[in-house]
Amino acid sequence: MKVLYIDISITGHHVPYLKALSNKENENIYIIPKHVDDLLGKIHIVPYAKQDIVSFYKWYFKILKIIKQENPDIIHFAFADVLIKTFGIGLGLIKKYKIVCSFHRMDNNTFKNFSRNIIANKVDIVTTHVLGSEELFTARNQKKCHFVPYPSTLEAYYCSTKEARQKLNINTSYPVIAVVGIMSQYKNLDILFKALENVILPFYLIIAGKPSYYSETYLNDKVSKLKSIKKDKFDATLILRYISDEEFVQCISASDIIAVNYSKSFEGTSGPMTEGIRLKKTIIGSSHSNIGHYIAKYNIGYSCDADDTDALAEIFEKALKKPIKYTNIADELIKMQSAEGFRKEISVIYKSLKN
Repeated sequence: MKVLYIDISITGHHVPYLKALSNKENENIYIIPKHVDDLLGKIHIVPYAKQDIVSFYKWYFKILKIIKQENPDIIHFAFADVLIKTFGIGLGLIKKYKIVCSFHRMDNNTFKNFSRNIIANKVDIVTTHVLGSEELFTARNQKKCHFVPYPSTLEAYYCSTKEARQKLNINTSYPVIAVVGIMSQYKNLDILFKALENVILPFYLIIAGKPSYYSETYLNDKVSKLKSIKKDKFDATLILRYISDEEFVQCISASDIIAVNYSKSFEGTSGPMTEGIRLKKTIIGSSHSNIGHYIAKYNIGYSCDADDTDALAEIFEKALKKPIKYTNIADELIKMQSAEGFRKEISVIYKSLKN
């Protein structure tokens, strides 16, 4: 089977995601903006400039030429979110091929819902990684929509809690709470720190990732305040810079609790939650959208309203007293999230298109 993957970036999760999609049993072809050494197949370089509609269609028509040249069995838009702003105009030009679109963000707003449904009308399969997002599609398009848990892409770096703490120079008997990744507005850290000030039980805090919306000064000040409030019942490790994949996994592995109490405007998947689930950590998150759905369905942690500091403090206390024990349903999720499990799910989808 000849599968052509299209993506607009090689940063962040994009390349690991392409690797997770790729099956060595297929003939894989990639259209990406820059060369990547270790992908399983032929690469076409088509730079993507997210500036205006004219630039978008210049990019799109270059892709059409490659599609015609390669004549694949399946075209997979690995980051189909890029098609939303144009309502998928141009997909009709490749309708003779089987088309799969993977949406990563499932913001529930009228414009995006309308556009995703127009796109779904024009393609064969839509995949999402957001639980319950099928409801954002029309009844007709729901039949095309497949929920596939977002894959864990960092298995190569997994290590024990003890080893991770040694590498990070963490020496504590307290339970460890981790906040990992770029310190964007979605992290909802104002609420997090207010809640942690009201947590009575002792704990250790890891803050690891590049300062962004939340500055280095802000983060240092908040941790200093926690130290002054909690005295000897608190300590912390701050790694306030870009962290490598290996460091990312070390921070998750070193922790007992992963904090993902993201703001209500966040409608996507969470890398820290994904890797935290794989390593059987207790997840503390917002009850809305994807994160809350995962916690409720698979019993992997505790959740509350994203803006309720008292409730957040309460569930932190609960997690510190009673860490979650993963059951069979959570173990099934872990299998699906593995690179192998994810690839099998995608393979089943591809094979269904041959019938």
